[in-house]
Amino acid sequence: MCSSKTVCASSMISVLPISFEKYGILKENYLIGSPLYMPNESLQDNLYSTKNDSFALGVCIYYLITRRFPWKGRNKEELLKNDKRKSYNTKKLSHLPPRVKHLIAGLLEMKPEQRLHL
Repeated sequence: MCSSKTVCASSMISVLPISFEKYGILKENYLIGSPLYMPNESLQDNLYSTKNDSFALGVCIYYLITRRFPWKGRNKEELLKNDKRKSYNTKKLSHLPPRVKHLIAGLLEMKPEQRLHL
């Protein structure tokens, strides 16, 4: 779908390949997306995979249910410094069925190799 010379910017509706070569931009120098929706591997190392989309979906579901983001931070640096980034307030999800809580936990998993893959 996306070649090694493009980065895929995605949403739940569509996937849009963005060619950085066309604009003379090196992908290693840029973050694509909003930091609040990015997993740590993207914030720290600019690593992109389809697991990033799973993480972003988890953030969206958490926000829709609680009306709050799972973590606080105004920028990349604040999010990475924030120890709370390693966990989120599960009490706000206590009224949900176990399957939904498990889904959110799987999507918000910090270790990409353990994160649910959609």
